[in-house]
Parts: sequence; C-alpha cells; structure tokens
Amino acid sequence: PHATRAAVDSRLRKLKRSVKRGDEVLAFIAGRGFTQDDGGFVAAWDTLPDDRTDTAIAVADLVAALTATKAAQFALLLDAPDLA
Repeated sequence: PHATRAAVDSRLRKLKRSVKRGDEVLAFIAGRGFTQDDGGFVAAWDTLPDDRTDTAIAVADLVAALTATKAAQFALLLDAPDLA
C-alpha cells in the first residue's frame, strides 16, 4: 500500500536532488503494467480501474525523471506484466 502514485512522484523528485554529477543510477520497478493510447504504464497501488492512465505511472515519465538527473548513466529495469 506504500507504492502509491504520490509516493512514486515524491521519490522521483527526491532522486533528482540527490543524484550528483557522474553518479550511476539503477531503477527497478516491479508491478502490473498496461499500454493505452500508445503509451506504457505501471499501475500504482492506488491506480483506479476507470481512470487508469491518469492514476498510473507513465513509463515516459519515469524515463524523463531519470534523464533529468545529473547521472552519467542510468538503467531502468521494468518487470510489469500486462493487466489486460
């Protein structure tokens, strides 16, 4: 129940401030995933079934948050089987 959309957004903001120039970042996300409107998403604990895209975490947002850090390089590992 701690993996809410708000918690993920908060951790991504903190990550941007804590990564120093030249650091390497490894992010591993495991959860249920889905695609919709040509985008990939990871469902958060509080993702609403009738409003999935606005209450889940977009993979593009995860990549953008990692790209916005000062890390020399990063890896994003996703284990997100389809919700269907």
